[in-house]
Amino acid sequence: MKSSLLLPLLLLCSWFAHAQEIKPVSEIFKIMEASRIGYQLDINDEKKYPQPERVRLFNTTYTITDAEGRVEIFTFQPGPEVDSLFNRAEALFQEKRFAQARDLYQQIYELDSTFTKVLPYIAQTYGIQGDLRRAKEFYALALVKNPTDYFAHWMLADIFRMSGQPDEALRQLVFAHLFNRNHLGIQEDLRKTLEARKIILPEWQFEPQMEMAQTGAQSVQLVASTAWLPYAIAKAVWDYEPGYQEAYGASENDFSVLGAAEALGALLDGNRENKKFLKTPMMKTLQASLDDKQLLGFIVYEMLLPQYPAAAKRLDTKQFYAAAEYLLQVRCTGKTISFESLLPE
Repeated sequence: MKSSLLLPLLLLCSWFAHAQEIKPVSEIFKIMEASRIGYQLDINDEKKYPQPERVRLFNTTYTITDAEGRVEIFTFQPGPEVDSLFNRAEALFQEKRFAQARDLYQQIYELDSTFTKVLPYIAQTYGIQGDLRRAKEFYALALVKNPTDYFAHWMLADIFRMSGQPDEALRQLVFAHLFNRNHLGIQEDLRKTLEARKIILPEWQFEPQMEMAQTGAQSVQLVASTAWLPYAIAKAVWDYEPGYQEAYGASENDFSVLGAAEALGALLDGNRENKKFLKTPMMKTLQASLDDKQLLGFIVYEMLLPQYPAAAKRLDTKQFYAAAEYLLQVRCTGKTISFESLLPE
């Protein structure tokens, strides 16, 4: 059994159409001053601004592609029979009775082929028993059925690593990481794999020091640190100013690259003289992404996927590769590598 899931859309088209129209923070502030919305601005550099618990923002959705190439994203809700079999299979796996667990996983897949989660579990039993060829076959089958299966990508990376294919192993780890951005185990595996290549993945996170709330039909309250106030102003105008985001083809239910880019532009513009803030790892990386023309990758990797990890399943190839290239070339330090160089010829 499955239930459909609606995810925020990434409005890349608006980014390309209006990238040259991103306003400086001074112009955005004038829009705020002239607005019929009452914006209340407060600066608080001592406040601890709440941040989402990323480990709880986890991608547990499934993706299937029908015969006509349409992608469907859903959450799986197993029926009683499948649920019972799965629990028995998991118990057998924990008891290290891998062949018996595999039989039940295969029985589950025969009962409901939309429950593709069991395919990498079948592969895992083969891998544990040393049959890397069969393990690789089932991981590959899992990715044919569900190309965004982060677990299959993650485990397949191990198979390639053991088979002496380090580039393919790293590529699969990048896939797994982007398809489940907040998964700590994958992050640690990726970090160690990169360190073996003398590449460092810094541990900072994009955490705006601000709070924003609509306090009435015509009133919005902003509280932010001094450095983050320009970002908060741009974000408030984008989110609450009547007709503003609609003029760029966006809507309130979408994650807009242009809205994110405008807020980031305000953050840089408003802190030109704040040398200490500009030297923080996040700001240095933001500036580097602009210099390398990889701002899209910054937005997808640092802003979209941590907040909406399942949105990775909605990314097209250009957007996904932008995030991967940003990760390896800009976010990482030391001896960087191009994601494109990891792709098979």
